[in-house]
Amino acid sequence: MKFAYKTYAALLGAIVLAGCMPSEGEWNTARTLVQGSPAMYKKVLTECIRHSEQSPLSSKQEAGKIMNVSAAAAPRVWCGRTVRAFANGRLTYTEMKRAHLGTGDRSVFIKIVQGR
Repeated sequence: MKFAYKTYAALLGAIVLAGCMPSEGEWNTARTLVQGSPAMYKKVLTECIRHSEQSPLSSKQEAGKIMNVSAAAAPRVWCGRTVRAFANGRLTYTEMKRAHLGTGDRSVFIKIVQGR
């Protein structure tokens, strides 16, 4: 279980906090965990929302503008869309890496968080 928690933490850091990018192997392992376990999916979603709600108001306002939702709804919407895209494979390792680095074409990631 320690391995699963480590992988989960790396995933959470990458998605929510834009922290250190996990390796592609850790990314794929975490995706498999989330795809095969509704409890793990729910845990990742819950933790994502919890961390996102602690973001500064200005960050929530900016995210809300991008997603066309209120700042109050932004953490729940952001996490719901991102975790769902991660689990179903639409949010790829390459796309997350682009978003994390802030370079190159991030249009796929923007479409994900906008619900398109």
